[in-house]
Amino acid sequence: MNQFINSQWQLLPTLLQNTITMPFEEESPKQIIFVGSGSSLNAAKMAQHYFETFSQQSLLFFNVQQYKKQGALLDPHYLVAISQTGNSLAILECLHLASENKNTTIFLSATRDEEKRQYADYFIDLCCAEEQIGPKTVGFTATFIRLVQLALAFNKDQEDRISEEIFVSFKECIQKMPKMKEITLQWLKENPHWANAPYLTITADDALLGVIEEGALKVLETLRIPVMAYEIGEFTHGPHRLIKEGSYHIFLSGGPTTELTERVNLYTQSFTKNTLLITEKAGEITVDLSCETPGVELLYTLIFQVLANEWALQTGFNPDKKVHEAFFAFVGTKD
Repeated sequence: MNQFINSQWQLLPTLLQNTITMPFEEESPKQIIFVGSGSSLNAAKMAQHYFETFSQQSLLFFNVQQYKKQGALLDPHYLVAISQTGNSLAILECLHLASENKNTTIFLSATRDEEKRQYADYFIDLCCAEEQIGPKTVGFTATFIRLVQLALAFNKDQEDRISEEIFVSFKECIQKMPKMKEITLQWLKENPHWANAPYLTITADDALLGVIEEGALKVLETLRIPVMAYEIGEFTHGPHRLIKEGSYHIFLSGGPTTELTERVNLYTQSFTKNTLLITEKAGEITVDLSCETPGVELLYTLIFQVLANEWALQTGFNPDKKVHEAFFAFVGTKD
């Protein structure tokens, strides 16, 4: 897993240079439907802001079962289907269903299988087929960057200057990733007991919901404990009951609810010493960029990748190891 974490600062700048153009029709559908599972859907949610800014379409986010049930009933739409490995049979079924109903299909994947690439009207290569382990790292961030590029492609009237400004910001954030890894490793060195957490909550502003849902999934996959992600307002209406002596909580401070998040963090510290504040300014881990900065999502994501990898190693578990190898063959969801 660590090798794929490190590969991000080589692959991601290359992806930024390979911009996406789409020959969208004049009378284009009014909806974009994103379909995926796990990290794939989290990447779409993390890119939501960019589509809201640059496309004229309304957005919907479906898991594969939701789309299989409702896809034929929806208004004309673009289907953006995501599967890093391309092994999800349900994603391929969703692409087939969308095509049958004459919807334009876009497939984001790193698969090298030419037959699978032909399932969609447009195929967008993630260029990271080597990452075959379960907990996705470079595959996730590659998906996110490709989605941002796709969002920009939807804006027919945009100036090239806007895209250039965004990609310059992304490049600057990618350049900061190795240093952010060092900062996170230093925090881990000073707080080794976190690897023994029985469960974790991760809480942030709604603007960072895709980030923390992916962070929760990464830690769940590697540390193999319950990890729950909450928007800060939601956390204050029930999940706050998880605060108790010895409990573990991560807070991301940024966006409109910064003050509320930091107050909840301060309150939590009255009951447990196991709090981690990740913030734009002065926290235990400091990102040092506004959460509105294009590309800053990569830095927040990296923090959770490093935490997940190192906590697994501290407990003696190799996160590269396949778990339940017979699972997908038994349940029949992947080829």
